[in-house]
Amino acid sequence: MARSLPVQYVVFDILMHRGEPVMDRPLMERKALLEEALQEDEVFSRIRHIEENGTGLFRATGEAGLEGIVMKRKDSLYHPGKRSWAWQKVIHWHETEVIITGYRKEEPGWLIAVEEDGRLRPGGVMELGIGPRERKAFYQVAQRIKIREDRKFVHVEPKIHCRVKYKIS
Repeated sequence: MARSLPVQYVVFDILMHRGEPVMDRPLMERKALLEEALQEDEVFSRIRHIEENGTGLFRATGEAGLEGIVMKRKDSLYHPGKRSWAWQKVIHWHETEVIITGYRKEEPGWLIAVEEDGRLRPGGVMELGIGPRERKAFYQVAQRIKIREDRKFVHVEPKIHCRVKYKIS
């Protein structure tokens, strides 16, 4: 299986070293311990870090079509299960126009499509970023342009366009 579907395990931090917790040590010290503890091969590797040129790295990840970067303070500690301002994810956001083609019955979510070559291509379900005012206005209009419904969705005429912001994952 490893030959037909190779897997690589990429490690970004070390939490225990030689049986001792190291989460209370600064990031750069943990990186040195990780380098000492993990022998890289075709299966295991370490996340590389750069210092100083974060802007250049961010630009390069965008050109490569990646989601973004994570910036970390060199002296940051590891706090399991907690978010910290010492680690910041910087995302390459994209925008496009979509057409709303329906909505879910059970939980909030709009069916969206993207127009390509004069045809609508399904784009998934938009769940986030819909405010209560927009939701209410949409449902009032959607009742007038409903075409059919099934067990899970109500489908509407593709008349409502909106701009969405998304990230590549």
